[in-house]
Amino acid sequence: MNLLRMSRLDERVYRQLAEHGETPIVLLQRRLELGEEVVEAVERLRALGYVVGNPPDARRPDQIFQGHIRAHEAELFATRARVGELQELYDRASRPAARGPVALLTSRTQLKEAMDDLELNAERELMKFITAPYSRLGEVHAPDDRARRDSAGTLRIPRRRVIIEQTVVDDDKALDGIRNALLLPNSESRIAVNLPYKLIIADGERALVPAYPRDHPDKLSTHLIQGGNEIIAHTMVFEQCWAMATPLSADSSRFSTELSAEDRQILQLLIGGATNESIARLLDVHVRTVGRRLTELRERAGVTSRAALISHAAREWML
Repeated sequence: MNLLRMSRLDERVYRQLAEHGETPIVLLQRRLELGEEVVEAVERLRALGYVVGNPPDARRPDQIFQGHIRAHEAELFATRARVGELQELYDRASRPAARGPVALLTSRTQLKEAMDDLELNAERELMKFITAPYSRLGEVHAPDDRARRDSAGTLRIPRRRVIIEQTVVDDDKALDGIRNALLLPNSESRIAVNLPYKLIIADGERALVPAYPRDHPDKLSTHLIQGGNEIIAHTMVFEQCWAMATPLSADSSRFSTELSAEDRQILQLLIGGATNESIARLLDVHVRTVGRRLTELRERAGVTSRAALISHAAREWML
């Protein structure tokens, strides 16, 4: 109880008064088997406003201690905020990547800086898994954003290959990033039903991979890998997933030019497993427009179901 400015004896005296009500000093001394120190304790408590009256009686604890508690809570909150600021400074200053080929990033600041570094500074190729739950740590950089340029002002245009997990397409927070990926030069995107984990690989030299499986409560801790066999292993996983994913490109060049550009895009997303709502969101059109176009495509193909349209498109309209 030191925070409440009571010694052990003061607390014993206060407890007696709180339990028994107003009590003559003599009776307090008898119960505590003490002498003049009881008198001194009562006077200290009286000076603090914890005890009133004669014979002395304890005041209500929720009245006398509430102010102290609030003050200490405010102090604790301020201390936690300062510790958070110091941790942020420590995370910014610490460069664990320099200590070995694999470093553990544990703060949002570290992860954002590493993601931006790989995303914006890749020179040859960037490979990426986008999985649920989607969390955007930073801003979406437009294709001609200054951040994508080198020190001479030249735009970096590495080959970009991005695989998007199907459920991410339905996430409002992800739409800007997905549409942006479709517009980036030298960029290819594909859709997969499921992906094993989040992943970014830059130039086959550096990678970001979650430290724990997807069902682990720690969603933030991430390994920054620089070189070595781990990069090779994650690259192999990416290539396997890429081979099985459904292409999603702005030009929809895999389909016959007999189809309109809009129909080619819709069919591409349809084959990838997208719902009408997802297709509408990605193409920024009304869902009724998508439904109408799919009805027309079914009639054109001479089929009546979604599955039959997919089969016909893959067989007859894909180059």
